[in-house]
Amino acid sequence: MKVPWSLTTLILAFAIAASAEKRDVDFNAADGFALNGTLYVITASAEKRDVDFNAADGFALKGTLYSADKPAPGVLLLHQCNANRQIYDHLAAMLNTAGYNVLTFDFRGFGGKPSRTIQKPTAEQQKIMASDIDTALSFLKSQSTVNPRALGVLGSNCAVNEAIHAGQHHPEIRTLVLELPQDSDSRCSERGRQRCYGSHKKTGRVIDKP
Repeated sequence: MKVPWSLTTLILAFAIAASAEKRDVDFNAADGFALNGTLYVITASAEKRDVDFNAADGFALKGTLYSADKPAPGVLLLHQCNANRQIYDHLAAMLNTAGYNVLTFDFRGFGGKPSRTIQKPTAEQQKIMASDIDTALSFLKSQSTVNPRALGVLGSNCAVNEAIHAGQHHPEIRTLVLELPQDSDSRCSERGRQRCYGSHKKTGRVIDKP
């Protein structure tokens, strides 16, 4: 299971623009014509390690932390319900290379091999997911290189609503990136779909909070 390249490109473009060293450069074409361009210089990632942290009920959650080498914003990546945190390995590494702290973790029951079938969480599972996201955010903010007042969250598919919920309850979340599903969730009627996901169906949407 891969993150759509268009969404990956969108996120990486924001990351590079925010953190890379920018240089104007001149170079010559094959016929000698002088060309002008901009070079973005980014440094290598500092650290990647598997981590464990306990949910509110004591359940051990497993994640992967990509730490920056200096104070920087933190990004939490929430996987879809037919996958696990490993679908974000490439994206997390790119964001970390761009200077961000990144945390991915497995929702309960989704740590195994990715499936072609999307498992829609029950109402009780959604409550647990929301609580576990709160725990993951607290863990991310506790890291020494994370600016606790500048966080971003990406939510994919079944995690979109939980990402929105987190953004509503955590003022430190400054940006939401939502990978919206092709079909509406079973809880959303055709009329209520926009309240659940907005007017977009299958797209990546970036929401910056004021």
